[in-house]
Amino acid sequence: MPKQEQLFETDDFLFKPEQQNELDSIVKFWIERHKIYLRRNVLKKDKPWTTDPMLQNYRFCNIYREIDTVSEWITTNVIKPYEKTNNLWFMLAMSRLINWPDTLQEIMDKGGWPEKTYNADKVYKILAARADRGEKCVTGAYIVNSVFPKGANPPDTRKVYYIPYFGLQGLWNMKDVLLQQSGPRGTMGGFVETMTKSHGWGAFMAYQVAVDLSYSKHHLGKASDFNTYTSPGPGTTRGMARLMGGSKKATVRGKALNEYMIRLRALMNARAKELVKPKWWTGDYRTGFAELSMAN
Repeated sequence: MPKQEQLFETDDFLFKPEQQNELDSIVKFWIERHKIYLRRNVLKKDKPWTTDPMLQNYRFCNIYREIDTVSEWITTNVIKPYEKTNNLWFMLAMSRLINWPDTLQEIMDKGGWPEKTYNADKVYKILAARADRGEKCVTGAYIVNSVFPKGANPPDTRKVYYIPYFGLQGLWNMKDVLLQQSGPRGTMGGFVETMTKSHGWGAFMAYQVAVDLSYSKHHLGKASDFNTYTSPGPGTTRGMARLMGGSKKATVRGKALNEYMIRLRALMNARAKELVKPKWWTGDYRTGFAELSMAN
C-alpha cells in the first residue's frame, strides 16, 4: 500500500502534503459516520452509536448511498423485480422525481406503473387524489425543477401535475435512445447528457437515475466511466471548494471538477485503508468498509 506522502507526491496539481489535515477530516468523518451504521445494524448496539456531538445531534445521510432507506426500497421494489424490463430506466426516473415509497407503491397498486407503457393521465389522477387527501406525495430530498415551460397553461399548477406531464412525458418521448444508453454498453455520461435534453432534467437529477441504473449489471453496472464521470451538485461543489482553497466560494465547477474528484477518491480510499482495522475492511459496506465509488 502506498504511503500517504507518496500519494501526495505524484504530479497532481491540487492536493499538497500540507492538505493532509483536510483529507484526514473527510476520511475520519466517513469512518465515524459509517461506524454508526455498523454499530446500529450489524453489531446491534444500543444508543449512543457515537460520541461525536455533531453526529449524535444532527442527521447525516449514509456514506454509502445504496443503504439509504429510499435507495434500499427502490433497489428491492424497482430494480430487482424489473431489472430485465426495458422500462427500468423510466421507472427509476419516476422513482427519483417522487422519491417517496408510499406514493410509488400506490402508483404500482393502482395500475399507473410503467411496466409496459406510460399513461400520464393515470399517474396524474393517482397523485392528485393523494394530494387532495392531504397525503404526502413527494419528498424534498432532491431539489426537483417544477417550473412549467414558457407558454404552458396547465389546468393544475401543482407538482402533482408537473411530474407526470412535464417531468416524465418528455423522457418517455425519448425512450428509444434512453433505452439503448441505459443498457450494459451505455455510459454514465452519455445517459446523463441525453436525459438532460428533456425539460426539467438537470445534470444532478439525471445522474441520480444513472447511479440507480449502475446497481444492475444488466444496465450501467459495468459502465466504463462509472468511477471517472461526475455530476457534482451545489453541495459537492462547495465542499470541493473548501478542500481546494479553504473557501466556500467555488472557483471550479461542473465537469472541470472531474480530475480533482478522481484524484480525491483515490486519496480517500487509500487513507481509509490505513485508518480502518483490516478485519473491518470487508469490501462490503453492509458488514464493514468498502471503497468509495465516485457516486458516493
